[in-house]
Amino acid sequence: MIIHIGFPKSASTSLQRSLAGSKSGLFLGCNPKAALGEFYHEAIGEFLEKDIRFAPNDVFNEQAEEITSALQDLELHHQGRVTLSYENLSFRLTPHDLPADIKLARLAQISPQNTQWLTIYRPVTALLKSLYKNYLSIGYTATPQQFIDELTLLGDYGPLSDLDLARLKTRVSEFAPKISLKIVHLEQSEALVNFFAQNEIEIEPLAKENSGFTDEEIAHALHFNQQQKADNTYLSWLELHRIYPNKAMDESVKFKLSRYRHALNEALDNAAQTTPQEHYEFNWSKEILELEARNTAFLKENAELLIT
Repeated sequence: MIIHIGFPKSASTSLQRSLAGSKSGLFLGCNPKAALGEFYHEAIGEFLEKDIRFAPNDVFNEQAEEITSALQDLELHHQGRVTLSYENLSFRLTPHDLPADIKLARLAQISPQNTQWLTIYRPVTALLKSLYKNYLSIGYTATPQQFIDELTLLGDYGPLSDLDLARLKTRVSEFAPKISLKIVHLEQSEALVNFFAQNEIEIEPLAKENSGFTDEEIAHALHFNQQQKADNTYLSWLELHRIYPNKAMDESVKFKLSRYRHALNEALDNAAQTTPQEHYEFNWSKEILELEARNTAFLKENAELLIT
């Protein structure tokens, strides 16, 4: 089994679309382009979106044995040609997420023997810039500098620590030999195709998906977000239609983030002919640049993990 664990904003949707279109093997999800409630294979349901990310141990363990058995059966039936993708497994995407090491330990618990975990890597600064724009699309109101300051202040208690490749390797090594880690550079799409082919899974080269808005549109997006009525509810960061696709709730709540994205995109379209009053730069902190340098060194020193 191959499980793509992230990172976010690193061609995850493109890979998921390609895996969903493959005629070889079984794709278990995530496929966010699928119909509501069909993001995942029925055997695992909402387990990855909800239980691995948020559940306390007793709730997680109530279902883990059943999920483990289901994955083992699917792995056996499809002779190992089984794939799963969820970019939040190696990263704390929202303030609600459990720390990544807890999520990875839970994933290891349910993974069949000889599972390969795949990470698509892109430079830290490029990923964070894309992540910032993603946060803007769901209502984030901080400037790039405030965003950088927040991440730097959080340090080991926030998303930055999850992007440390040495730390990821150490976490995965705790589950060896059951789990092995593979890393591929974002721009090496052909290497990714070859990797899956070696595992008897045919996929198409990745096509670009979910293109974010431009640097020039940041000011427009910030202006739109800052003009909205304050709505900082407990559920504000969560895509409820993915976490609870089958639960009855008011659609204004269930699809709140999706509708916000549509409203923001419409506002950006309308503002396209106007010049923003501000131009924002990303002035990366020393801590972020040092993380980038450590990752670059790590990739040179751990060539055996790289798919080339």
